[in-house]
Amino acid sequence: MSVPKTKPTEVSAESHIAAIANEEQRNDAQTLVALMRRVTKQEPRMWGPSIVGFGSYHYKYASGHQGDSALAAFAVRGSELVVYIAAGFEGRDVLLAKLGKHKTGKVCVYIRRLANVDLKVLETLVARSVAETKRRYSQANEDDDDEEDGMASDARYTLPMRTMTHMLRVAAATAFIFLCVLLPFLPGRYDGLAVPLSSMAQVVGTVGIVLVPFGALWMVTERSQRLAARRYVVALLALVASSLVWALISVVAAIQSGFALGLAAVALWVLAVRMVWPSLKRMSGTKPAAPSIFPAYLVFVPMAVALLQVALLGPAVTFSRDRAIRNSARLVAAIEQYRSAHGRYPASLLSVQPDYSAGVMGITKYHYEPHRDAYNLFFEHFTYQPGTQEIVMYNPRDEHVMTSHARSILELTPEQLALERTRGHYALHSAPHLHWKYFWFD
Repeated sequence: MSVPKTKPTEVSAESHIAAIANEEQRNDAQTLVALMRRVTKQEPRMWGPSIVGFGSYHYKYASGHQGDSALAAFAVRGSELVVYIAAGFEGRDVLLAKLGKHKTGKVCVYIRRLANVDLKVLETLVARSVAETKRRYSQANEDDDDEEDGMASDARYTLPMRTMTHMLRVAAATAFIFLCVLLPFLPGRYDGLAVPLSSMAQVVGTVGIVLVPFGALWMVTERSQRLAARRYVVALLALVASSLVWALISVVAAIQSGFALGLAAVALWVLAVRMVWPSLKRMSGTKPAAPSIFPAYLVFVPMAVALLQVALLGPAVTFSRDRAIRNSARLVAAIEQYRSAHGRYPASLLSVQPDYSAGVMGITKYHYEPHRDAYNLFFEHFTYQPGTQEIVMYNPRDEHVMTSHARSILELTPEQLALERTRGHYALHSAPHLHWKYFWFD
């Protein structure tokens, strides 16, 4: 085990401070003692010959080096005060920009006179540093080395790990949303929520793209001291834009599934805003929360979902359509067997249990309708085309017809109905299966 470079001593912190020759530095040191005592609720103790520390924590690095260090500390070095502030916590740069005249090292903040800085901001920095250090080392995070004066810093380990954690969360959110997009096209039993959830998720990859500039600007303000003061406003604008997008998602949910799902979507968003709002509110003060995960979601999730939709949604639609067509073979064979046995096709297949499943989560069932001396076998298929309803139909005589409205059948003459059936859809496609076609209705 490596021995820490700086260890507690029996020297009195009060006597060390009293021995400081420069009166202003001595008074500043006493001010720092009072400040750090308030933050840590601990009494000062000497660490090595010159560091005044408060509290302690145990650190252990991947190299095997471990030891103890002070939670908060300062030292008088020459003509400057050195305050030790943990590296890498979110909001650090913003607070430093508000501090006043100072210089910074990796974990050191060099101040010539406390009169040159805002003591409230300094106290906030110390408090955030203490909280971050407790958080890091309560989880047994490891690092490679420490500051030359014994103030341990795990920034090089923690920052990559936190970045990786955020990336995994963004990837998980993207995967979940895109799974919802694909639900109606996946193999399985019919699920009544598959189509509404897919419609909601597709909004993220289309309309959600408008959130990308807001998220990008938010990320810029977090990393720029010059723009740090504008971060709160940018965050609020991003929240408003996100709310508008989610409002559209809620409307889509209500249209596709009904009032209950739309209300549930609204309630989910209200809950999310309540969770996020305290962090956003703190950005307006001297104690910003800097929730960098939020702008990352706004930038990367919509972009990733949009790219996945462009690349994979078309093939998914084709796959599910072909699967449902192939799975109808058993039903078509049964209908033809009925005709062979009875000399005609069945008048109806209306029943409580349909018995023949399309095997696709977004397709309810096959519909059967006699037509002239043959029949139409069809199913409604969800598609990614906005505002489009797709009907996929089999007719052994290739006499595919589909009527847009029941009123047309009831009110039009046979001649008018025949004409209406030729123009009720805006597109008719031949499927790569014999006697199958699909209509697109708007």
